[in-house]
Amino acid sequence: MRSWVVVAAFPVVAALAGQERATEGRSEAEVVFHLPFETGFVATVWQGNDQGPSHQDQYNKFAFDFSLPEGTPVAAAADGAVVFVKEDTRGPTGDWHDNNRVVLKHRDGSFSEYCHLRRDGARVKVGEEVVAGDVIADSGDTGMADQPHLHFTRRRTSAEGPSIACRFEEVAGDGVPLLGQTVVSRNVRVRELPAFRVLDAALELHALCEKLDAVEAALPPLAAARKVVMDSPPSAVRERLARRDRLLASRDELASVRRADVERAHDRGDVERAARLVVFAARDFADTLEGSALKRLASQIERERGYADAVAPLESALKVRKLLSEAVAHEVKLAARTGKAATEARAEARRAYAKALEAASDEQRAALEEHLRRLEERAPAPAGKR
Repeated sequence: MRSWVVVAAFPVVAALAGQERATEGRSEAEVVFHLPFETGFVATVWQGNDQGPSHQDQYNKFAFDFSLPEGTPVAAAADGAVVFVKEDTRGPTGDWHDNNRVVLKHRDGSFSEYCHLRRDGARVKVGEEVVAGDVIADSGDTGMADQPHLHFTRRRTSAEGPSIACRFEEVAGDGVPLLGQTVVSRNVRVRELPAFRVLDAALELHALCEKLDAVEAALPPLAAARKVVMDSPPSAVRERLARRDRLLASRDELASVRRADVERAHDRGDVERAARLVVFAARDFADTLEGSALKRLASQIERERGYADAVAPLESALKVRKLLSEAVAHEVKLAARTGKAATEARAEARRAYAKALEAASDEQRAALEEHLRRLEERAPAPAGKR
């Protein structure tokens, strides 16, 4: 069984562990559907809703065929209970009765069906409870199929009933992917969401703060990411863990370079350059192996004549860093909240970034404006406007 551990990590962990992924403006009773494969997997829609050759009767009108190579992990699109499993057909037969499939029943009474699975490819049994993102089967090419793919359908009242519309959380616009459209899954297991969110926040916010030459603002989320430990993570989380490890290693190397720069400037009596270097280096690399040494250097150089005059021009840059740190803290809180609380946290983050934008230099504005735009794009539409 896969598991994750976050040791003394972010508020995100406590707030999200064990919770359903409710989003702003959505009723807690509404079932949220995600693309039916593991997070990070990219697929193309081979046949969409109400399209030929086989999605035009009442049972398949709202079905989707996704391009999944045989053996691809198929994930539960929403929380539910396993009510049907068939996995005894080998290869295509041209008969839909031979489709290997798994069917889940969801809390709103609807069903989701996953078809053409590999022989003996089911990873669940009837009666099991699953959560969105759990791997339930391996895709295949069985029954009424002419090539490997996943046929996904949401049904109204039974495993064999008429199909009904399904909208996927990751798909922009109305949530319905079209023929030929490429889609990327964000179907993370609920139990792995805390670790996923911590890693995502750290990587994205570090990239932003690096562009703004204000990495110190990203140190709290980066500190949380250091503490994420996972056993057998899914591919998307594994990729983020690898990116985190590369980032942390590169930061240790860069901190050594910065320390050497400060020491060289100080040794040759260039207090102005040493002061300006160490003011930022001691802040930006406080979490690295060189953090303590840089802090000692900063204390030493602060006592040098000319230090105050050297750092006076940095006041505006330090102000931006402070405002950006506040904005980042609000964005981190946003990831840990749902419903009305999330809407309020988003507004707080927006206001904090606006203040940072007012104080930012011309070079920093473009990156901040782009981040604000992305923050707005991620805000769910109000209920009734989806």
